[in-house]
Amino acid sequence: MSTTTLRDASVRVRQAIVASILLYFALIIYAGTANDVTARIAADILFGLVAIGIGGLLFRGSRQDFSALTAAGLCLVVGGLAQLAWVALDDVVLDLASTVAVFTGVLLYIYAIWIAE
Repeated sequence: MSTTTLRDASVRVRQAIVASILLYFALIIYAGTANDVTARIAADILFGLVAIGIGGLLFRGSRQDFSALTAAGLCLVVGGLAQLAWVALDDVVLDLASTVAVFTGVLLYIYAIWIAE
């Protein structure tokens, strides 16, 4: 089973992922220090989009119908969608769902890469 979908992604895709993550952290730091609500909302939206993008790559790149990599991708996509819904609706349940789904997706990805491989 090959679980190298993020490593097999094009250089441009990997650069976009890294740039998005760095921008996310920059927005979080700025929003926290400047107490800027707009920057915080932008960071939350970017977080959801990054989770959807990475999850889609993992889900699409999974070579098995049901594997830890497929589940990781699905969890990240669901978490990203929940994040965007939380930004739009400001519902604490969606915030919790997003956190749990993304955390689960990251753990499943780690499992798929380091243990299941």
